Amino acid sequence: LSDIYFVSEGSSSKQEDGKSYYANPETIVSLTFETSEPLSEVTVTINAGGTAGNQLGRFPAVDNDPVTLTKLREEGGGDLEKWKAIYTMTTASDDNGGAGYEIPFSIAFTDLNAYGGETVTETTDLKYVTFDKTPPEVQTFEYVSSNDNTTLAKSGNTITATFVATELIQQPVMEISDTRNPPTVGNTDATWTMANEMDGNDSEGQVAVEIVSFKDYAGNEGTGTTETTNDTYITYDITDPVLRTVSVSSSNNYSSNTMARAQDVVSIIISTSTSIITGEEILEPTVSMLGSADNVTVSPETADATSDDQWTATKTVISTHDNGPVAFNIVVYDLAGNGPVEATAILNDANGNVQ
Repeated sequence: LSDIYFVSEGSSSKQEDGKSYYANPETIVSLTFETSEPLSEVTVTINAGGTAGNQLGRFPAVDNDPVTLTKLREEGGGDLEKWKAIYTMTTASDDNGGAGYEIPFSIAFTDLNAYGGETVTETTDLKYVTFDKTPPEVQTFEYVSSNDNTTLAKSGNTITATFVATELIQQPVMEISDTRNPPTVGNTDATWTMANEMDGNDSEGQVAVEIVSFKDYAGNEGTGTTETTNDTYITYDITDPVLRTVSVSSSNNYSSNTMARAQDVVSIIISTSTSIITGEEILEPTVSMLGSADNVTVSPETADATSDDQWTATKTVISTHDNGPVAFNIVVYDLAGNGPVEATAILNDANGNVQ
């Protein structure tokens, strides 16, 4: 025998150079071979000698387990006799606990003079069909933002989702914020990533992420999901923060805290909130007052916080500071990095003077 090839005819299984070597239940596997002379008898088995309990296919058929054998070409004109055997795999076959198992076959044959050839169990290209009936599952599904805070995103940030399956899979369909980009493979076909750059067309709020569909090499379909495995989600924010309170006061009690002299401390309260509105948290503001940002201390309302809705900037007056209204400049960004928002005047309060 020559030109012995064993392939899967499954349309949903992984393809290699136009051929597939993976099968799941109800998939037809085909075995083709050529002979150097006409044959009087051929016996073909597919899926015999594998894991105990596997469904056996035979030709000639025995006990309703048929392999269909067809002569594709007669010998003659320089051509060899060509045969094709097909068999449909079933759920009765084991798949090695989902790891897959290589489907065995054998071809025994006799020529017209009753001479038997050596039984064949190997293909010409040493490629074989693997049977797998177990659907793949999601092992890891997470996503992060390129923002400094990986759970927040603003316009221009890239969100990257990573999907790790329990086995090797074909390219999945993934979606971030209603956008589907072709995922790229990782170290193996079990790991895939998809990236999406956020822009003005995306809606603010929690960024939707989804594994839309995926299937293993044999074509078994897994169950998609919109939930991450680490229960962490990204919030998309493209709105600049709003400063609602900027007030200036002095530690000088003799002037109702509206005047200051050398060694008094001038304080500026910076807040996105009011008594009736709770604003968003902002990062530590950049504050310049009394001529410069030197010796300005900025502290959150909540001790040791790295973000807060209210901050206080303080600076001690010295004799070289100019007399007059306290000039200041405040620059703030929200946690996603939206901004800058600047303030140079008070909101809801009176300004102080350096005396």
